[in-house]
Amino acid sequence: MEIEPQISFRNVERTDALDRMILAGIDKLGDVHDRITSVRMAVEDQRGSGIQDHLYRVRINITIPGAELVVEETPEGEPHPPLDQVLNQAFDAARRRLKDTLERQRGNVKEHTPRAVGRVVRIFPDEGYGFIEDDVGREIYFHKNSVAGTGWDELDTETGVEFQEEQGDKGPQAVVVYPMTSL
Repeated sequence: MEIEPQISFRNVERTDALDRMILAGIDKLGDVHDRITSVRMAVEDQRGSGIQDHLYRVRINITIPGAELVVEETPEGEPHPPLDQVLNQAFDAARRRLKDTLERQRGNVKEHTPRAVGRVVRIFPDEGYGFIEDDVGREIYFHKNSVAGTGWDELDTETGVEFQEEQGDKGPQAVVVYPMTSL
């Protein structure tokens, strides 16, 4: 990539190894989209220097013809991941966004199945699955891993949901479930 990235650091010591890692990540962005016109990055420790438990945040602004993409990675939970992991996650997300944007610009957008609406009629929390009844009375299986976000904990019988379904080996199954309470 022939552009000069703008990289700022806040409460993070800039090292040659860190510079190499960031520049390698930016080069990989150029492998995804060859018309990047600018990359601006901010790398910071939100806890400040001198504190042992670092909370890193990485923000990447990418400009391409017709779009500006912003990716921000601030991991949640304990323990906080190390900077190299946060950088890798941010670059992975940036590459996905670039690929998606490039596909949209080329008109190669995958058609998504519209969401259906239903309600949970049976749920087996200990086994990690349940069944949704759709608007015509069919029962559709779903697994807890198909529930978006932390929605599994919100589910109970009669909870309204939106879902996308596919034909599974044993019949219809919801591949993504969105509890109405989290919409």
